[in-house]
Amino acid sequence: MLSKKFLIMSNNPKTTDSHCLETADTNGLPEVDYPAPPQGICCIGITGGIGSGKSYICAQLEAAGHQVFYCDDEAKKIIRTDPVVRQQLTDIVGPALYDHEGHLVKSVLAAYLCQGRSHAQRIDRVVHPRVAQAFANRAQALAAEAVSKPLADGACLSQPFNAHAGSPVAIDVETLRKLPTSHTLFMECALLFEASFDRLVHHSVLVHVSTETQTARLMARDGISRAKAKEWMSLQLSETDKMARANAYICNE
Repeated sequence: MLSKKFLIMSNNPKTTDSHCLETADTNGLPEVDYPAPPQGICCIGITGGIGSGKSYICAQLEAAGHQVFYCDDEAKKIIRTDPVVRQQLTDIVGPALYDHEGHLVKSVLAAYLCQGRSHAQRIDRVVHPRVAQAFANRAQALAAEAVSKPLADGACLSQPFNAHAGSPVAIDVETLRKLPTSHTLFMECALLFEASFDRLVHHSVLVHVSTETQTARLMARDGISRAKAKEWMSLQLSETDKMARANAYICNE
């Protein structure tokens, strides 16, 4: 999950590591048997293209009291702190991956990823399953807590998605904010479909913006040219493909 976007970060001093899962190369990864989401709660995946405003939407959900699991943050934490993962990545990349203080050396990982798609896939095979398991653990914990918190009569966790029948339903963030916080868990994941993380949730929501808006936001946010913004956007699954797989979408122009 740190591949192509990681290369962008490592080669551009104006960027940060807050979006390192945006454009990972998952083509050719083997199918992974991720656990199904637990019953009794509603797990919802929030996804969208780079610069679409996923974080803004999720911040509004958190402001309403909802729990949001950020795949990007979890992946970075795992890579930095999990001793098994650190050893596996060191075995894959080499001993220079972490410095003498134990910090990840981004330039070393970037150089490794530059060697080809298969190198990115080796990293993803280590990181993806652990991020998925961390989310599954959070979902199971919420489901256990929800047992003692019955929903109000007539409450329906899937109500915003009931009209979905082969094409995504247009909704707004307020609809999601109104879902019961005790029974709802959101996942923010740029690679929801590419990494098959949609299997971990009951419903998926695409944060949709026009190509022009997306381009303008990237240029302003990262201080890059229009051509570079287009290049970054091209590394992701197309908006058309994401829309075809989503259960609902939020227009975030």
